[in-house]
This record gives sequence, C-alpha cells and structure tokens, in this order.
Amino acid sequence: MQRLVLISTCLLIINNCSFAENLHLAFSQQYLYRTTQLQDDGGNNVIEGTVGQGRLFGIFINTILYWQIKESIDTYVSDLESEGWQVVLYTVEGGTSNKSNYAEWTTEDFLCELEAAEQLRELLKNEYDQGMVGCILIGELPAGWVEAQVGSGTGSPVDLFFRDTDSHWNDTDGNGLLDENVITDGDCKPEIWMSRLYANSLDGDEIEFMENYFRKNHAYRIRELILPKRALEYVDDDFVYTGFCLRGIYDEITQVNDKQTTTATDYLYRLSEGYDLARVFVHGFGWGHGFFENESRHDVTFLDIKNNDPCCFFYDIVSCGTFEWWSRNYIDGWYVFSPSYGLASWGSSDSGTAGFFYDALDIGKCLGDAQLELLNIIISINSYFGGDNRVFGMFGDPTLTLRHFPESPTIVYVDDSAVGNNNGQNWENAYKNLQDALSAASWGTEVHVAQGIYWPDLGGTFNLDDRTATFQLKNGVVIRGGYAGFGAADPNARYISFYETILSGNISTPDANDNSYRIVTAINVGAAAVFDGFTIMGGYADGNSNRVNNCGGGIYLKRSSPTIVDCNILNNYSMHGGGMYNEEGNMIMKNCTFRNNHAKSSGGAIYNHGYTILEGCKFLANKTDYDPYDGYGGAMMNYYSHSTLINCLFSGNIGSFGGAMLNAYSTSVFNNCTFCQNVAYSGGAFWCYASSSILTNCILWDNTPQEIAHYDTDSIIHVLYSDVKTSDGIPWPGEGNICKDPNFADSDNGDYHLKSQAGRWNPINEIWEIDDVTSPCIDTGDPDIPVGDEPEPNGGQINMGAYGGTIQASKTYIHES
Repeated sequence: MQRLVLISTCLLIINNCSFAENLHLAFSQQYLYRTTQLQDDGGNNVIEGTVGQGRLFGIFINTILYWQIKESIDTYVSDLESEGWQVVLYTVEGGTSNKSNYAEWTTEDFLCELEAAEQLRELLKNEYDQGMVGCILIGELPAGWVEAQVGSGTGSPVDLFFRDTDSHWNDTDGNGLLDENVITDGDCKPEIWMSRLYANSLDGDEIEFMENYFRKNHAYRIRELILPKRALEYVDDDFVYTGFCLRGIYDEITQVNDKQTTTATDYLYRLSEGYDLARVFVHGFGWGHGFFENESRHDVTFLDIKNNDPCCFFYDIVSCGTFEWWSRNYIDGWYVFSPSYGLASWGSSDSGTAGFFYDALDIGKCLGDAQLELLNIIISINSYFGGDNRVFGMFGDPTLTLRHFPESPTIVYVDDSAVGNNNGQNWENAYKNLQDALSAASWGTEVHVAQGIYWPDLGGTFNLDDRTATFQLKNGVVIRGGYAGFGAADPNARYISFYETILSGNISTPDANDNSYRIVTAINVGAAAVFDGFTIMGGYADGNSNRVNNCGGGIYLKRSSPTIVDCNILNNYSMHGGGMYNEEGNMIMKNCTFRNNHAKSSGGAIYNHGYTILEGCKFLANKTDYDPYDGYGGAMMNYYSHSTLINCLFSGNIGSFGGAMLNAYSTSVFNNCTFCQNVAYSGGAFWCYASSSILTNCILWDNTPQEIAHYDTDSIIHVLYSDVKTSDGIPWPGEGNICKDPNFADSDNGDYHLKSQAGRWNPINEIWEIDDVTSPCIDTGDPDIPVGDEPEPNGGQINMGAYGGTIQASKTYIHES
C-alpha cells in the first residue's frame, strides 16, 4: 500500500505541470477491494428485499483522486454494502488527460485515449462476466470518442462504448475516433448500466467537490438529508406540445408549461421551493439553459445553479449539450455538485419513452437499472442506437433509489360475503365493496379481493346507477383478485380461474345499454400500481363523440403504466378500444385474454396511442364494425405508437382493415406470435400504413383475405424465421422463412400448440400428448435467440409461434436411426 502512495504522488506532480499540452498516460489498473459474500450467522444472505440484493457494483476511480478522498470512498463502500450490494473497487489511470482544457487534440491524443479506453472496456467486460451489473466512473478516466461522421475528425465521448460489452466498434480511418458500434456476437444493446462523477471541467477544487458529494450521498442514505416528496416538471415554450412524462412515483407533481410563466427567473424560484426531482425541457447550450418569453431569451447558467444552491436531489435534463461532461462548466455537473442537495442528473430522455425510466423507479429499481431499461426499450424500437440515444448521460450515484419502500405492505380485504364489521382488516371483517377499499388505500397497500361480482357504482363516493362510476387505480396500490375468501377452508387460497373475481359494468337494467362507461380507469398512474387476477366485463362506452366516455369500455389508461397481469377482458364495447384504450401511456400486460370485445370504429380489443408491451396475451373473437370505410384493427389498433408483443395469439378477430391488427404511423415488434383465422377486407393478420414492423419466430396462417397488407410503399415489414402462408407457396422474403402447414393441434377449437411426435401440451387435460406428425415450426426459429423455458428435448433451437420459448413449447422429435 505504501508503494502505491508513492506512485500516486509522482503522478500527481505530473498532472500539476503546465496545461499547455495534453499529457499521455499509459493505462494502468489496481484492484483494491471486493466484498466477501454478505452472510448472517446462519450462512444466508443477510440482506433481502433491498435494491442491491447481493448484486455486484463496480467503482472505478482515478488513481490519484482515490488516495485524496479515500475516507469518503470507504464510507460510500460501507453504505453500499449495508444496502446489500457487493462491491468491487479499482483505481485506474490512462489516456489523454485534461480533457476539459482548451488545448486542441491531435490524432496522437485520440489514439492514446482510444487505447486506454479499450483496455478499460475490457476490464469492465471482465467484471461483467463475473456478475457486475453496473458501475460508476469517478474522476479523470479514459473515454471512447465516437466520430460524428467517418473522416470528420470531430466527435464526442459515448458511454455506450462501455455499457455495450459484446458489440464491435470500428475505427476505419485509424484516427483514434470510433465510427459506430456494429452487431457481432451479441447485439447493440447495453449489458451494464453506468454513471459518471466528473468535476475536472468545473471551476473549483475537484477534491472539495467530491468530498462534499459523498457527504450528501451518505446523509441521503441514512435519511438525514430530506426534501419534500414531490416533483417539478417544467416545459418551456417550444416544447409544450410534448406533454408531461412524470407519474406514478410522485403523488404531488407541479407541472408548468404556460408560455407566459416559464422563464429563467420563475424556474430558479421554483427550484428554491424544494423538490425531490425536477424535470426540465428547455433549449440548452452545455453550460446553461435558454428560456424564452415573448421570443426573448433569458439564460440560466451554471453560475445561477452554483450561487442559488437549488433545493432538489435529482434532475432529468432534456436540454441540448448539458450532458457534455468534457465541456467547461457543464450544467449537469453543477446540479450534482451543488453545495447542499444535488445527487444525480441524467438526460436526455425522450418524452415518448421516458415513462419506462420512471416506471422502473416506481417499482423500486435504482437509477442504473432504470437507465438500462430505458436504453433497451429504445433499441427494441429503433433496432439501433443513433443520435442522442448513444450519449444518454447519467451523473452521480446510479445505485440510488427515489423511493423508500415499506418493509411489508398493509393488506386490506374485500369480500361481498363477509359478515363482520366491514373494516377490511381480515376476511371476516372485509369490505363488501371494492370502492370502499380503494378509497381507504394509500401507497404500500395491497388489496385482496375474494371471488364474486363487484360493481363500480357501489361504495366509495359514487351514486347508484352512475354510469361514470369506475374503479380508479392508485399509485403504489396493488389490487389482486382470485381469492377463496370468507367461509373457505383456506380463505387466502388463490386460484384465479376457479375463484373468479368479476368487475362488472352491468350496473343498472340487465341487457340494456346503460352500463358503466369504463369499468377500470388509470390516470397518471405508474408501474407500482398492480392490477392482477380479475375479469372485466360489461363496460359500454357509448358517450359523446369527443372521446369522453366513448373510449375503453373495459379499461381506460391516460398517461399511465400500471402493471396488469392475469386478467380477462370480456364483452366490452366502445367507439375506440372496446376492451382497452391507452392514451400516452406505457402499458405493460402479461398473460391477459381479450375476448368478444367490440369497437365501433377502431381497436376491437385495444386502441393504442402510446407504448405497449404485451407478453403471453390472447386476442380471441374481438371485432370492429365490418365497414369498408371504417373498422380499423379487429383486435388492436396502433396509432402514432409503438408496441412489442411476445408470445401472443390472435385468432378469430374481425376488422375491415387489419383483422387482427392495424398499424398507422407506428412501429411494432413481434416475437413468437401466432395469427390464425382473422378476417378483414384487407390484411387478415395485419394492415400497415406509414409504419414499420419486425416479425421474428411468428406464424401467420389461414388469415383472410391475405396475411399482411399495406396501403403505402413506405411501410417496412421485416419477416424473419417465420411461417407465413402465401398464395404461391413461396416463402415470404426474409431469412429463415418457410411456407408450410404449421400443423396446429386443433385450430378449429382454438388450440394452436404445434403437433409433435415427441410431445405436445394439451391445455384442456393438462397433459403431454403424442401426435403422429411433427410440425415444421418446431426447432426452426431464429438460432440466435435462446430456447428459453422450452422443455427437453428441445433441439437447441427455439420453436416458431406463440408457445415458442415457453414451458408449453412442443418437444423435438428425434428420428430413430
């Protein structure tokens, strides 16, 4: 240890020499510390339920800086371990120093920097192979600079170079600037999350900045540093059309987008009021923001942040250039290194996808996990990283969370057969009406609902027969149905299909069109709102024509992203989105079934004007009016939206354009989906206009009049490793495609498992059956996609269709020799 101190002292003298020219340092690393397995006396993991949960986090810090702030880093490591993190610590040197100075960089500088950056990337990759999920780079460390255009000689550091461990990056002209990341062994998605803590480009003393930062960090972790649990969302003049993104994690959100209000002075004043988080959407220029008022611009500069010391912990900065940590006095850095409160800043996050970032935070993930989730969503939509998506910056501690969760939820009970005093404390004394439980529920409450039928106009604040009555989801409240309830041998027994819990919109006269407009509603609700195990039926949204009470007969979402699991949405009606309407939300649904829903105009089951992720969902016999001038998307309509569908089934849906799905100005990704026996005037499976879609491992068979149709030549449809029925029997263009009868088990009766001589799952009898033929869709999916949960024997290659990659995948038939 003494020898390392002497080396650091020598390097410090070098770094304090004249800044007239850049200095080149050979890459070096020193492995200092790794957490031993955290165990209690019984040999078990000592910390359960924390954000760390034994995961490995890397700290990589400039060698000289480490020895100058060692005490602060020791406290930081101790704090991390107390929250369950495993920690690995390295000191690192190398590359071209003084990146924030004005000295002009030469090709030699960039080549030195790239060599060191590649060695640092290899170190990160090695730790990733040992289980590291994320890291922080502290102080002056090498960076991967990406050229703006090959041969331009100009570029910027791109942290995706470190986050993405399995792609290849080229420097074709040998000038030390990387061209782009190229898919090789893996993909261009990041494998690890990463943040920086960099103060060398700020006016002041780096050591003081760092020590003060870790002082704030420690105080926040032990809850000695506290601000009101509320958020500020501030949108300046040119961006008011983008709308607001915050929801879920904050019950109190101040949202400002009035052009006469959003000024530099007003912004600074509001930051002084005290907020947990501020999200600002404004023009920027590296060391400041430019607010407009009557076309006159007034700036908030780094000096304003430095001198005003804002009362805020976290910042989401949607503003050009502010993430440029190598630029002098970058304002993101001043937010983080402000004297009293700043802990982290990030950006830029696109308005359309930012909701996924906050959804991750809403369910208790740390900043780094949220970063990784956001970037993976972006790449799944765009299929590549480009532009500002590559340079998404995060500064500060990525292991921090924005919410402290209760150790255990408060459980309340609902049962219409309860005989006690109906205070919700147990099954005997359960609330009789779900509305009463929701009225009393707050963040951290879990509502358990017994079998039976519950109407939205009973209980709570609604009047009997009120068609506007709806079950309103709430932030941080989990609602689960399917319990046996009072009087059962085990009232906590939960079997959703047997103990059916129905939310019915049939509130008044049976068989009359006077039902609830919307049975379930979520407005500004985040992912910590969970809705699990219900049947939603009988919504009838026939209200006026301006989309008030005429959208989403079953479920209506607006700027929301609740987690919806194991639900049946049946027999609902509306003008748009018979089963569900999603407006500007990030909808996540798993293992849900939409059946017999009807939309007069568009989206028989779902109308999507946002982002959706659907996994293991079924769309059966939904419809729109079969009208040659209307009736868009028998099961689903996407409009200016994006959808990702995994292991989904579409069968028996009817629509004029797109029997199963219609895409307009949208993008869609389909993995292992089956489309069969859907009917339309055009595009039996789906119909596209000004849209792009990627289908992988899918089956499209017996849809009428054809499988895929598009109105325009601009729509892009990529089909890979899929079975698509064509009129001439020639496989649809694309790698790995076939055109062969998939041999469904019993498509006439809705069983789309693939026949197999080795074993095919029978969902009715819940047994494996042997067939006399084997489907050509078995073992013919994309060989680069893992087989997932497919049972043995699986042949090592994923199946096509809705059950590929799941425990119900048909087995591989091995021919006898």
